[in-house]
Amino acid sequence: MTAGPVVLELHELARRYAAVWKVAVIVPTSVLAPFTDDRPAILVAASVVLAWSVAGFVLLRHQPRVTLAVDVAVAVAVCLIPHSATSSDQAINGISWVVVVAAITCLSHQLHTTTVVGMTTAVCVTVAFVVGVWLSSPDAAAESLPPAALFVAQSGMCRWLYRMVRRGAEVADELEQQIAAQRQAAAVEAARRADNREYLATLHDTAASTLLMVGKGLAGPAPWLRRQAAADLYVIRDSRRFAATNAVNLVPVLADLCGDARFSGPPGPVLLPAHQAEAICGAVTEALMNVRRHAGDVAAEVTLSTDGGMTVIVKDEGTGFDPSSIPAARRGVRDSILARMAIAGGHASVQSAPGHGTTVVLKVPIGVDDEPARESRIDAPEMFRGLRRAILGITLAVMFGYYLPTLIANAATYRSLTAQVIAFVVMAVVVALAATQVNRGFTRTPVALLTTVLAMAAVAMATQDPTDLIAQPNWAYPLGGMLSVLLLMDHGIGPLAGFLAAHNVITAAVVIVGTQSGWYELVSLGIWASIVMGIEFAIGAVAVALHGVTQRAGAVVHEQEQLRMHEAIQTQLQHDREARYADIADTAAPVLAGLADGRFDPSDETVRRTCTIEAARMRRLFAENDESGAPLLHELRACADLAERNGVQVTMEVSGSGTPLSLAERRRLTDPVLALLAVATESARITVTDHDSSVTVSVVADVSGDASMPGPSDGIQLDCVRRGSSVWVEATLAKQ
Repeated sequence: MTAGPVVLELHELARRYAAVWKVAVIVPTSVLAPFTDDRPAILVAASVVLAWSVAGFVLLRHQPRVTLAVDVAVAVAVCLIPHSATSSDQAINGISWVVVVAAITCLSHQLHTTTVVGMTTAVCVTVAFVVGVWLSSPDAAAESLPPAALFVAQSGMCRWLYRMVRRGAEVADELEQQIAAQRQAAAVEAARRADNREYLATLHDTAASTLLMVGKGLAGPAPWLRRQAAADLYVIRDSRRFAATNAVNLVPVLADLCGDARFSGPPGPVLLPAHQAEAICGAVTEALMNVRRHAGDVAAEVTLSTDGGMTVIVKDEGTGFDPSSIPAARRGVRDSILARMAIAGGHASVQSAPGHGTTVVLKVPIGVDDEPARESRIDAPEMFRGLRRAILGITLAVMFGYYLPTLIANAATYRSLTAQVIAFVVMAVVVALAATQVNRGFTRTPVALLTTVLAMAAVAMATQDPTDLIAQPNWAYPLGGMLSVLLLMDHGIGPLAGFLAAHNVITAAVVIVGTQSGWYELVSLGIWASIVMGIEFAIGAVAVALHGVTQRAGAVVHEQEQLRMHEAIQTQLQHDREARYADIADTAAPVLAGLADGRFDPSDETVRRTCTIEAARMRRLFAENDESGAPLLHELRACADLAERNGVQVTMEVSGSGTPLSLAERRRLTDPVLALLAVATESARITVTDHDSSVTVSVVADVSGDASMPGPSDGIQLDCVRRGSSVWVEATLAKQ
């Protein structure tokens, strides 16, 4: 299974973090090591470790396997070489710099290696540590087993923590993929609707208008008609004028589109996104077509300006009209101008009055992104819940699996066992309270709990034997730091660093007051703090770094999603356009082709009748895409509207409940009706009857003497009767 962006970012973070963590802890302890012992072996070993830590930091990214091998070899060598470490007591109590090298080597490689490699590394270094203590002091070998076991346990817990976080990242990737798929489906569907509306508007402006003009006898055999039919044929094959990803310079496009109309615009380019340029061109085409059809023998003027946005004005001094009187069934102004501009994020207005010409104003804002930017961040609550659960689990494991046995084993050495027990119990209560927030974290900084932890740690350390403050019996110091990670992991690195600093200041004060310490004790405390606080600070920093992981992964996901979405949209739109063209490829397309190449004479009655039928089919196609509770009746009214434009008086009667029918069934029922209405001369009556077993559509119309009868249709029982100039047609569809 291919890792997702969040998992990949997490893996990269873990690799970088392991390198930084190792250097940040090992380098200062290696610098401090010679101050605890002036033997040359200490200086040489510390210098080698220091040099390799810096070199390994650089090499880890490019040679991870080599870096791992040398890391393990250096750690094993430091543990095994006799007398390279300080005393065995220091190693057993965890205040030797060798412990730091061994522990950090075991832990850091759990973040970017496989389980087998990581745990093998931990076992090898741990065994070397035990053997090294035995070589240094055979009698103390058995005492080295508890801290050695802690190395392995800490490595396992570190591995578990990373697995919990990685599982959360995997869940985040899975959820993001699901959400991206939903967004893509929604975007594709929205694009399909917008593209279909644009296609229908373009069809209305071009092929439907041309066929209607020929059908009504308004277009004779003229060169402009042949050019228009050829252009219409090109448009209905692919309604896109422009590539979807290109910005369009509107100046030359509108100048070419205007034809005989006067055009004026700025001298420089006016760039618009392709979909907005498409809308502008379509609206201008419809406006100019309306001038040609309705304004009379006048020329139009088209003006393009960019003052406060992009504005196109189409103006004529023709006959004008009353915009409020436009019937609802008319689509030219409503769909091809007003709705088209609104869909593209613009605005259109039509100003006209009888005898005063018409002005169409189209406006589109320039430089406004119509798709609001989405924050490039993945919501990954499961990843953070996994981290909280892992830290809680680690805290419980070390508290009750290591520090409680430590308290019990050293009970006789404490000044006040009661104070030790009370401090431990109170800290356990703090852990229990933190566990209640593990799923969502603390929304506010838990100041009271943090203060309690500091106080209990101070009480526990103050009631210890001073000689044990920098030794294994001091369980309160490391446990206090671990609790701060649990309480502050959701509040950034600043509060955590502040708490750890305060905790170390209190600890140092107790050590100084209790032991009258000198340089050696302070250096030993610094080495111990490096290993203890290094682990805790590292875990807290991981929580902060995870927010960066989600942000970077979100940017990657957003970019990939945009590419996939664009490809899916273009694929689907191309499929839709091919399907739409297939609907008219055998009907309207041959008619337009005949008009374009001159084979069809627009003054021929048969050609005109054919053009009228195809124009009616397109009107029905527009109606099929409208939202209607009674689609069959709505589509019949669209067919009737075209007949009424030709002066035919059409009435309609409906009887029955209105059984839902498929698109194919409705087309088969309405085909005979629109064919008869296309040749009707004076009046027509449509009757729709919904029986229990069938749906019947009949029409009676007056026709001219040479009008042909409608042809048969698959799946439809068709009856035709002609008496003189009256024709009755009935189409019946049996219900399934």
